[in-house]
Amino acid sequence: MSNSSLLGPRPIGNGPPRAIPRPLRAIRLRCVGCSETLADVRNCSCSFCALWPFRMGKRPRAQSDLPAPGCPTTSENRTAEAPGACSGPNSTRKTRSPLKAIRRYCLACADGNGKYVTWCPCDGLHSGGCPLWPYRLGIRPATACARFPALVVPSMMPTATVCLDDLPSGIAAAAGYLIERQQAGGGQ
Repeated sequence: MSNSSLLGPRPIGNGPPRAIPRPLRAIRLRCVGCSETLADVRNCSCSFCALWPFRMGKRPRAQSDLPAPGCPTTSENRTAEAPGACSGPNSTRKTRSPLKAIRRYCLACADGNGKYVTWCPCDGLHSGGCPLWPYRLGIRPATACARFPALVVPSMMPTATVCLDDLPSGIAAAAGYLIERQQAGGGQ
């Protein structure tokens, strides 16, 4: 397989191909969207963010997996205002895969509510697009498409006006709900 086929638009579900960035590129895009300038991304002091180790669009070096001696371990001590804030090679957090970091970030964005992450409205069709949306389940879009095809097609997701309490919990139940809704005629 050539590199050009890996980097071009990839089909998701039955819809037309659309460009889905690779996980590290998606993280980079999110970090650039969070900051005012590219220099702000490089100098980001939010070392408590799940995406922080991957903010440059690259995997961190292995040495950043190891905590430095005397590095603070509580979240209060890892804030940017704390003297000796723990960041970069001094991070106490083990570096995880970009997919796990994206899942942790999405859960933090949703205040720990996994149901909201599953039904996230930031798909780019119903509201502003988030580059992390295709990876919000913690797996690659191709894997999600094979297991739960309805959850990776933005046109199948309900609009933001639907009450979250009316939607099922759990990824498998959510996928089943979307498929039943599509077969019933697509009513919101």
